[in-house]
Amino acid sequence: MAHQIFYEELNIKRDCFEMSHQAYSMDPVKRAEFEEQMAKVVAEYRKRETKDMTKAEILTAVTLLEEAKFKAQQKMYNLVRSQRMHPGLINSVIKTEELKAGDDFYNETGFEEADVEPSIKKLGLTDDEEISGIVKDYEKKSAEFLEMKKKETENIVQKFKMQKTAVEKAMEEDAAKKAALEEGEKKEEEVEKKEEEVEKKEEEVEKKEE
Repeated sequence: MAHQIFYEELNIKRDCFEMSHQAYSMDPVKRAEFEEQMAKVVAEYRKRETKDMTKAEILTAVTLLEEAKFKAQQKMYNLVRSQRMHPGLINSVIKTEELKAGDDFYNETGFEEADVEPSIKKLGLTDDEEISGIVKDYEKKSAEFLEMKKKETENIVQKFKMQKTAVEKAMEEDAAKKAALEEGEKKEEEVEKKEEEVEKKEEEVEKKEE
């Protein structure tokens, strides 16, 4: 709904906006210019005061944020690995996912991500064990995910090598059979040639005897 109001306010179509955004995201110079201008806009117009959070709300928020980061990691890994997207568009996808995650976070908690860190500091929870436990738990999940994907990649590479080895072996066997066949044909030709020479000599002997 917020996005629809945004497009109506600017009097542009969503497809037009997305195409332009992708064009800027694919060009490093244009992307840098875009991000610089956006930072100025945010600094000028974002006057919102941060909202105070309770510890329970902070714990929920940290869990949601870490979960969002973990899902984004999985999605981006699969996108890059599948190679179904132009590399220049990946940055655009990252930005879109960040905006979406921010919207989802606000809709679920009523807070923005910018509210979390100030509240943590205000309540003296910078070294809180529960918060650090949540972060470490997702760090572990992330490490396990990467390790799993690493093993998958190693298995794929190993299978490819085995297939390549099998193909090479089959080609070598075919080459050996071909060489053996050619060698056999060559020997047969030599035998036939010798037999012809023997026959020729015998004929010559017979003629002399006559």
